[in-house]
Amino acid sequence: MLDFCGIEKERMRARWVSSAEAPEFVEEINQFINVLKKLGPSPLSMN
Repeated sequence: MLDFCGIEKERMRARWVSSAEAPEFVEEINQFINVLKKLGPSPLSMN
C-alpha cells in the first residue's frame, strides 16, 4: 500500500520491544532515525 501511495517502505517499521529492553529500544529508534535521514524529507511533506 505504501508503494502505491509513493512512500518508500523503509519509512515504516514495526518491531516488538519489551519494556525490559530499554537499550534495544534506543538502538532500534536510532537506527530508524538514521534510515529516515538518508531517505530525506517525506514525499508527503507540505513544505
